[in-house]
Amino acid sequence: MLLRMIFATLALGFLAFGVCGVSAKDSIAISSGESKADPRTVKEVSGLIKMQETAWNKGDLKEFLSAYSRSKDVTYVSSNGLCRGFDAIEQRYQMRYGNNKSTMGQLFLTDLEVTSLGDKNALCIGKFSVVHHSHSPINGRFTLIFRRAKEGWRIIYDHSSI
Repeated sequence: MLLRMIFATLALGFLAFGVCGVSAKDSIAISSGESKADPRTVKEVSGLIKMQETAWNKGDLKEFLSAYSRSKDVTYVSSNGLCRGFDAIEQRYQMRYGNNKSTMGQLFLTDLEVTSLGDKNALCIGKFSVVHHSHSPINGRFTLIFRRAKEGWRIIYDHSSI
């Protein structure tokens, strides 16, 4: 019975990769910004994430949020619930962190791993830390799904957990 469960789990895993069109050659692991495969996707996605970190640390929430799709379907999931739509995500960030350097603190995004999901989509996982003088650091992990649009890569799904 245990062997049958293991094979079923493996089969589902292979099926999931087949359905998504992901192959082993598409997977890219970045440790501290290094990569050995699909350099264009890695450079563009990690550059966008670096831009977000820089914008946050300048207190520029608008620039930070420019990485998100302005779609009504863009989704943010956290332990506090689900937000759908760019306006709702923007409002959530403003309520939680404000929109200036003194209220936002310092953001650190590390341990990025980028995976290509075909030509127009990418997955990025990593760690985040928000350090602010008025509260304990907020540390967690994130999963982002990006879609390549006319204006470049944009986040269409963000799951952040503490």
